[in-house]
Amino acid sequence: MIKTKADKIDFMIYLDIDGQKFPVEIIYSSRRKKSVSFSTKIDENDVVYISVRAPEYVKTEQIIDILKKNNAFLKRVKTVKPLDKKKYNPNSLVCFKGKKYPIIIDVHILNDNRRKAYANVEFHGKFYRASVFIPKKHFLKDNEKFPLKNITCETFLKIQKTLDIESLIENGLHVFLKKETENYLEKEIENFCVKNNFKRPKGIFAGYYKSKWGSCTSDNIIKINYALLNGPEKYIKYIIAHEMCHIKVKNHSKEFWKNVEMYCPDYKRIRKELKENGYKLNL
Repeated sequence: MIKTKADKIDFMIYLDIDGQKFPVEIIYSSRRKKSVSFSTKIDENDVVYISVRAPEYVKTEQIIDILKKNNAFLKRVKTVKPLDKKKYNPNSLVCFKGKKYPIIIDVHILNDNRRKAYANVEFHGKFYRASVFIPKKHFLKDNEKFPLKNITCETFLKIQKTLDIESLIENGLHVFLKKETENYLEKEIENFCVKNNFKRPKGIFAGYYKSKWGSCTSDNIIKINYALLNGPEKYIKYIIAHEMCHIKVKNHSKEFWKNVEMYCPDYKRIRKELKENGYKLNL
């Protein structure tokens, strides 16, 4: 998350949930006018904590009171474990459009040790394939025959000691999802405009945002979070309808939500699902 100079962060708070204490990070933002939002996060030391974004005028006591009354969120906090961090290895199941698929990892050699390691990730209908390209210096044996197809966990762990393959695969997955989402958005928004006689957005972009699913600028540039493609297709279709409605109505008034319901009749249930389960879509 990018913080402006006006953002103030308070870390020294803990919330007791059924005898278990969770750290609470409160980010006071001058840009936020009304709403208070919550999310669960895991830090680099595998500590589960609560992250809150709130307007500057909201007192800490009010935030804690709101948290304590949000039973659905508190229940979710208790179920989050450090192992919920995404891991990309031969035993992993990786999400795509609401389903989980195995990932096959192939390792290819780069004879030039000056080149940086990277991974290409593709989806093949029933599984993901990650083709990892790494310099020869990271191998422990000189007699390995390349490429190594569908590597085992044992081989994976050996290479992982000298090179973070998981990060390479994660980066490759970001590239794949961004491209896939951009292609999806072009077709889906074009169909939406034709079907509903809508003005086409000035620009359409896919990006990765930790605190929003989409946005529509004042000059009608739409941005959609490509993490949505990890969930059921109804999620991204709802966000498309939501942002397209902002072309006509720039706020969240009653008129706006009437427009959203016109193009996505089930939006209330989908919106509720996203609030409760959206954190699972993050990479």
